[in-house]
Amino acid sequence: MPRRGTLAVIAILAAAQALALLGRESGSGAPARVATGLVAMRLGDWQGRDLGSLDHSSRQMLQPDAVISRLYRDSAGREVELLVIYGHRKATFHSPGQCLLGNGWNIVSKERASSALGGREVTMNRFRIQKDANRAVIFYGYVEGGRVTPSWVRHQFYLAGDRARGRLPMGALVRVTVPVAGDEAAADRVGLGFMQGVLPGVMRSFAPPPQPSPTRGGGA
Repeated sequence: MPRRGTLAVIAILAAAQALALLGRESGSGAPARVATGLVAMRLGDWQGRDLGSLDHSSRQMLQPDAVISRLYRDSAGREVELLVIYGHRKATFHSPGQCLLGNGWNIVSKERASSALGGREVTMNRFRIQKDANRAVIFYGYVEGGRVTPSWVRHQFYLAGDRARGRLPMGALVRVTVPVAGDEAAADRVGLGFMQGVLPGVMRSFAPPPQPSPTRGGGA
């Protein structure tokens, strides 16, 4: 009977092989279609406006298939910033912590947060950040098909599974940023509630690839 250590080594080698396969193919395939219009500009009491796309250097580095960058405001004047980055390449997905540190934000804490979605519980990441006197909370996760995960590694395995089945992998990084004006718990409730409202639209926005036209037989 194999020892526990041997089984662990086999599992690690299998994981490394899968990630290596994904890395070799991460740049292949045509950009996938994304129906970004299914992520509504109005979500309940929240009205959004576009903030524009990523800057040139970010687009060159991430090579996204589509980007949604919006500021939403509700009737009480509260604001939420939404960023959704879609892609089928490994390089497209990263931890937002890299960008935050580069922009001068200090990450005060990192933890996991859970929220109900469609009768099930989903888990995402929660950052508390600060820059001078400005504070905010960030919720983010990775979406692939109907799955949401806080783990970059697990997300890459999901994409690798799509490739193994002969499908073009497609995923999204979803990030919600809520400024903290006073009560941090209130900002948490706003962020989790907004994430509940936006995730279904993100999941529906993965449009199926176009079907090839049927070949006509016979001569003219």
